[in-house]
Amino acid sequence: LLPVVALCLVLCFESPKVISSPQPLLRSAALVFSFATTVFLAADGVLSKIVSSSVAIDVAFALSILATVGVVALLWWMRQGRSKMTSEFELSCRELPVPNPLA
Repeated sequence: LLPVVALCLVLCFESPKVISSPQPLLRSAALVFSFATTVFLAADGVLSKIVSSSVAIDVAFALSILATVGVVALLWWMRQGRSKMTSEFELSCRELPVPNPLA
C-alpha cells in the first residue's frame, strides 16, 4: 500500500492541476528517490516471505529500478506536456484580438 501512496504523491506534486508551476528538479528527485525506497522495502518484505532473502533482495532491487525508470519516464512526459500546454496557451493568447474600450 505504501508504494501506491508514494506514487500518488509523486504524481500529484507534478500534476499541473494540483500545482501550477513545476517542482524544482531536486525536489522531484527526492520524491522519486523516496518512491524507489518504498518500492524496494515493500517488495523485499513481500518477497522474503515467499523466497529466500538473497533472491528477494535481488528481485526487489530489480523491481525498484524498473518502477523508478517508469516513474521518471512518466514525469518527463508530464513535464513535456506541461511545457507544450504553456506554449499553446501563450500562442492562443497572442492570436486573440484585444477589444478597444475607447472605440
